[in-house]
Amino acid sequence: MFDVKKYFGDRNLAVEADYRHNLEKVQAIFLELQEEKNDKYLTYFDKLAQWILLIAEYESDFSEGYLRKHSFEELKAFNDSLFSEIMPDNYTTSYLNPDYAVKVFGKEMGQLLCVFYSGFRTLVPHATMHLVFKINRKIAQFIQLYDVYKTNGADYQELKKIVDYPYWAEAYDMMTLRYELNYNPEFAFNLSFLETADLNDLRYLFYFGKPITEDRIQMARFVNSLPQEKIDRVMKQTAIAYVEGFKESNKDYTKRKNVALMPILGMERFALALVKELKVFGFRPIISNIQAKDINQQFAYDHRFDSALQIDEEFIKHSLIEAERAINDYAHILSQNSGTIYFDPFGEVPFAPESKITSLKLNQEQIELNRKLTSQMSMMFNKAYKREEASFCIIGFPTPEIGEQFEEIFEKTVEINMLDHYEYLKIQQYLIDALDKADYARIKGKGNNQTDLTIKLPKITDHTKQTNFSNCGATVNIPVGEVFNTPQLTGTQGRLHIGETFLNGLFYKELTLDFVDGCISQYNCANFETEDENKKYIEENLIFPHKSLPIGEFAIGTNTLAYVMAKKYDILSLLPILIIEKMGPHLAIGDTCYSWEEDIPAYNPDGKEIISRDNERSILRKEDPSKAYTQVHVDITLPYDEIALIEAVTEDGQHIEIIKDSRFVLPGTEVLNEAFQDL
Repeated sequence: MFDVKKYFGDRNLAVEADYRHNLEKVQAIFLELQEEKNDKYLTYFDKLAQWILLIAEYESDFSEGYLRKHSFEELKAFNDSLFSEIMPDNYTTSYLNPDYAVKVFGKEMGQLLCVFYSGFRTLVPHATMHLVFKINRKIAQFIQLYDVYKTNGADYQELKKIVDYPYWAEAYDMMTLRYELNYNPEFAFNLSFLETADLNDLRYLFYFGKPITEDRIQMARFVNSLPQEKIDRVMKQTAIAYVEGFKESNKDYTKRKNVALMPILGMERFALALVKELKVFGFRPIISNIQAKDINQQFAYDHRFDSALQIDEEFIKHSLIEAERAINDYAHILSQNSGTIYFDPFGEVPFAPESKITSLKLNQEQIELNRKLTSQMSMMFNKAYKREEASFCIIGFPTPEIGEQFEEIFEKTVEINMLDHYEYLKIQQYLIDALDKADYARIKGKGNNQTDLTIKLPKITDHTKQTNFSNCGATVNIPVGEVFNTPQLTGTQGRLHIGETFLNGLFYKELTLDFVDGCISQYNCANFETEDENKKYIEENLIFPHKSLPIGEFAIGTNTLAYVMAKKYDILSLLPILIIEKMGPHLAIGDTCYSWEEDIPAYNPDGKEIISRDNERSILRKEDPSKAYTQVHVDITLPYDEIALIEAVTEDGQHIEIIKDSRFVLPGTEVLNEAFQDL
């Protein structure tokens, strides 16, 4: 079994004496603070000192043997204590919450101390992986902050220097450690444990340093009840889909061995079955992250702009220098990663965030600097990673939080994930043949839906060899199916309107996006009372860090069976975009589906080259990649029952109806309507 203590042995040994000394200091501070309870700052330091001592004890005790010597109930009680402060009921009066921190310390100091406090949450997984050298740095930072306060009092600038220091001094180490944990197959912390663990003993769930919720416990119990042959069948199909994704993109999957897996906590039997199937194709799988339930999405939302404390011109310059150094030093590992296979969980209660005036925000100058940072870092990463040689695969599964019918919905989802790839390719070819005749496509909503869009399509010069649309079955995105292309921006215009939708996990009510020449010109929603609040919500969560975004994709989803499942169980709002995008026409705002890969020829199964890989924005990569890419791609789907018409309009004015009054009417596609009979 992988020995994580040995793996980090040299790095931990280098700080061992300092770590022991720092823990003694924290213990002394804690005892000192018990004598002083009348200072709000000392109360803050007392909470952090208690947390540090708890984590140090946890790290010292934690091992596989640690799991065996405690009962499930004992492990669950301790796990609850580790994450109790983030839980919604306790979050209200936690220093993690900017509202509370600002109430106690005032706005400027409250925001600073809130950010500092939240940084100590990383110590839980650091303890399980015995990253003592990382824990020691946080402890030293705590001691320094405490000493400065005791000497100078609540001097904001002096305290901020200490809070900011790691973002400057440790930028390289932070990035390289992330690459090591997520991309290096030598770090077999998760996989090695799972290959030797008894997964019927649910104490294994507490190995990963994650919050263990009832939802994930129920998932593990359910998965343990499934026959192995069913799990193997689904994961074999997933491995095949991953490989087929390479072949469809004209890539050689044998060039790279490593593949990162991101399964859902509780579905480890699925993950191990996928590991076995991937090895058949010569891959070397890495379980890079196991996804626990997010117990308080508001916490992450409140802290999404914490970088506002540091971002300025000098900080961006420094960050890019350190990023280039880190990426270059780990290029030999990054370049061997073939991609990621991601289990997409759905069913959790939808999140409608509270927008807090106490949370840090980026000003306009910082937004532009952040855009520069993300753009240039993406270019540097891609140079080493080489996306044009890699692929990915995403497959969705419900979690028990979806409701009492979870097991039935899980079975139905498996059925949908296993739909015949080749059968859908045949049906979708009728859509492509019609759309390839078109100068533009037209989408009109029905009822209260205000959608009225004209989508300008690239011009095909040789219909015997060229096509505009990718015929997408169940390869990189499971389940089937859709046809998609990159529209031309000039001539693409109109309004997209969605009554209710969830994008990137956030709820939008009455979302409207108006387009002129393929770019967002106006936007609004009805989440909040004022127009300013609504627009700010879209700016910060949908368009950020840009002022506008282009349309990067136009697609028609064909998975009517998934749509009927969503309607039957009333779970449309709970489905991930992975499935929703297959349930009607959708647009993606941001980059195209071919970003960073536009110059690689792509072909459909019929041998025709897909020519719609570029638009007027992406072509700018030839002069300046930072002008071409937005680092954003958000799919927005119009459900079937809100569609009055989708048609292809030819240059000579012929109108070819594809969907009319929520049903497929194009000859050859009528079979897709059969699923609607169950509504």
